[in-house]
Amino acid sequence: MDDGPYDETDQVIDDDDIVEFIELEDQDGNDEEDEGAEIMGASSGVRRDTESDDDQLQAVNMVADDAEIVFDKHAGSVFCCDLEPVNGKIAISGGEDDRSFVWSTSDGSVLFECTGHKDSVTCSSFSYDGKFVATGDMSGVVQVWQIESRSKLWSFETSDLSWLQWHHSSHILLAGTMDGDMWMWRVPDGDCKTFPGNGSPTDSAKLFPDGKRLAVGYGDGSIRIWDLKAATTLHSVAAHFGDVTCLDCYHDDVLIMSGSVDGSAKLINSANGKVLATLNCKLQEEEEAGTQNSVESVGFCSSLPLCATATLKGQLAVWDVPTQIQRQNCKHDEGIVRLVWDHASPLIYTVGMDGIVRLWDARSGNTASQWTGHTGEILDVVLSRDGSSILTASDDKTCRLFHVYKPDR
Repeated sequence: MDDGPYDETDQVIDDDDIVEFIELEDQDGNDEEDEGAEIMGASSGVRRDTESDDDQLQAVNMVADDAEIVFDKHAGSVFCCDLEPVNGKIAISGGEDDRSFVWSTSDGSVLFECTGHKDSVTCSSFSYDGKFVATGDMSGVVQVWQIESRSKLWSFETSDLSWLQWHHSSHILLAGTMDGDMWMWRVPDGDCKTFPGNGSPTDSAKLFPDGKRLAVGYGDGSIRIWDLKAATTLHSVAAHFGDVTCLDCYHDDVLIMSGSVDGSAKLINSANGKVLATLNCKLQEEEEAGTQNSVESVGFCSSLPLCATATLKGQLAVWDVPTQIQRQNCKHDEGIVRLVWDHASPLIYTVGMDGIVRLWDARSGNTASQWTGHTGEILDVVLSRDGSSILTASDDKTCRLFHVYKPDR
């Protein structure tokens, strides 16, 4: 494959481009209040294994632990985590035990617990300025907590919750539910808008860089582009043949990328709702055998015109955005749950079912580094704003904080 330099004159796909099917080779004050109004329209570092099975204990003891901090206060699988975006000194996690903790990343001590949840906490995240944290559980209980006062500021109850995310520059909270509806609240006054669904669950969403539109993926394979201020659908795209599992938006505010359980990723022009290209993320042998392979994560690189797809069969593929040609295919022994691009370089972090954090160089397809410590699959991951640390949440009942900064990067 050609890994040569990119020509700055390369253009992102034109609107007139036709759909192309590609075979996969084997191989993230007042101003924010104004913006919010406009949109609305008016024990710490020690790991302890509780398994009694001798074989499991032996396997645990054999895993080298590269983590700087291990948070072990959950009594079940940890489903979600996030880092405070300003300086990364605080983390939040939520788990199967119906509990969510806000804790210090310096020593793993609990700062306070977000109490009141009725089911597994599957969503937890900080507002863009780190002043608030939102938590959501599977039953639909959504809560907002103020970090400074360590107190609950606001709460709401929806139907079964699928996803929850903050606006990237305003105190606006967005949520999607299993019945397909979407909610938007302004925090802390609770002003609310609803976005009716089509009866199909919504499992993914991504806010555009302009902060005014939201791409939402649904269980029937469709993607809707919503105008947040008007609460109207700008485009509805019949993109996939199954649930849309993941979405990302390019920095040009036009191109979006989606992944699905149908084993494909799509590049879509959000200005007109046109599918520009289909990236087939199945290997030839999977096609021949008729096996399923879900695309679990997609993402655009911020430093080069590249995008990446990650599948449940362990394939990390790197694609050239202008030509939609696959440049690299990086094989994992087990399934990938999430991929995260480095903020300033063409490096990709992957986490998955083998419990290992890996760093890949998208230019060569080689592994640059890896970090171990988890004894179960990793279910969530977040990269700190300065790119120096990674926080993971795992099925092994822990969160782990890894320092990943390399001076020569």
